Amino acid sequence: MKKTKKRWHRRRCKHCDREYEPDRRTAEKQRFCGRRECQKARRRRTARVWRRHNHLRHADDVTRVRGRATGSRLHILQLNIAEVMGKLV
Repeated sequence: MKKTKKRWHRRRCKHCDREYEPDRRTAEKQRFCGRRECQKARRRRTARVWRRHNHLRHADDVTRVRGRATGSRLHILQLNIAEVMGKLV
């Protein structure tokens, strides 16, 4: 008996509202079409959700990266000391 490929119904993209045919491997989960603008919107949305759920971790990352961007060695040293002290406690 030969297996038939299951065709998924066309869907509307959550960003551009155009119809698209989802990838057959991930059709149940796919909500955005493959256009570049829609993929950027999808990534922005998932990043926003991640930051909302991990706001404390995100705040630490922002201060660490900003300290590195300004070239502040003192700031990085303070963060490293704080990490070491946190592990000792």
